[in-house]
Amino acid sequence: MGAAFRTLFWGFIFLFDFRINGLDILPDVVAYYCFYTGLSRLVVVSPRFEEARKFTLPLLFLSIPDINPAWFSFSGILMLIYVMALTVLNLIMVYSICMGIKEAAAARQDQDLADTAHSRWTFFLIAALAVIFTQLLAMGSAVSAVWAILIFFFSLVVYVLFLDLMRKCETRLN
Repeated sequence: MGAAFRTLFWGFIFLFDFRINGLDILPDVVAYYCFYTGLSRLVVVSPRFEEARKFTLPLLFLSIPDINPAWFSFSGILMLIYVMALTVLNLIMVYSICMGIKEAAAARQDQDLADTAHSRWTFFLIAALAVIFTQLLAMGSAVSAVWAILIFFFSLVVYVLFLDLMRKCETRLN
């Protein structure tokens, strides 16, 4: 099980959006491949991991245009629908991963790890909603640079917390 969580660890690294001249240096396509691979090994542990895995392939294909948005001509409402679809599917996948970890930890009587998985999900949800809120504000008016920077750093902290959770799972659920 440790190798599966190590693969999920790499998935979360690649899920972080880092761009140079619009090009995603850590492509989400790689992230979703890592999630598919890691979750395929975990489906025997909890049905929640199978639920999460079902979303990885659609997310993999939907994330191709995000490698470099200049390659595709999404704009306006179409771009909003695309981003919202990715966000919702990603939230469902991450929720299922966290609940699978919570179930696996509870089965091993590791309540601390179960609680950590639940709180990480809450942080992830808050970060995603904050990003959506910021994007919606940006469409209608100028978004405060301070607000955008705060959301960026909060999201970064949440991703680091997920990396920490995957490391804990790698050792404690092995």
